[in-house]
Amino acid sequence: PLAHPPAVSVAPVARTLRGRIDAVFLDVPSPWLAIPLAAAVLKANARIATYSPCFEQVFKTCEALREHNFHSIRTMEVRHKQFELRRTCMPHLDFGDGDSVGVGE
Repeated sequence: PLAHPPAVSVAPVARTLRGRIDAVFLDVPSPWLAIPLAAAVLKANARIATYSPCFEQVFKTCEALREHNFHSIRTMEVRHKQFELRRTCMPHLDFGDGDSVGVGE
């Protein structure tokens, strides 16, 4: 079974930071649960970003954002792409000033 952290009151945090935060980034399993606190601590027109691997999480988060009067909500899909890196030597470049530069050396 998964271990769950104990419930913690965020009211003191919300009171201390109310309207003082420029941006929030959430990479948690249930980001919609953090939206009320984010709404409380963010400055007006501040930014929030969440990362969610499945559509159900995105849907619930967007609903929570709307419920807390966030606007300009956009959803993007980010795909993992693997790059193959390899070393190669390029010919010397002559810039006409007597110096040549070897690329890849």
